[in-house]
Amino acid sequence: MSEPKWTPGPWTVTVGGGGFLVATAKRRISQCIGTSTEAFANTELIAVAPELYEALEAFATWPVEHPVSYIEFEGLRAKALIVLAKARGESQ
Repeated sequence: MSEPKWTPGPWTVTVGGGGFLVATAKRRISQCIGTSTEAFANTELIAVAPELYEALEAFATWPVEHPVSYIEFEGLRAKALIVLAKARGESQ
């Protein structure tokens, strides 16, 4: 699997420019214009994209021949649930 080509995270959400910005410490990633709840939710989803990728990649690249223990599965599942909550704007 090749390395991601996007800007590494973490990405954060800030208010500015007539809406919400997604950025790293060094670079702007995206901007959602407007101040509605929907605009903020869109921005939160964009900001958590690197973590969503990481959680999905952990599942997708698990070796098929390696049996998953309950503890390993619960660790992957917990990470996925945390990131999904962040994407919904329910957790920081």
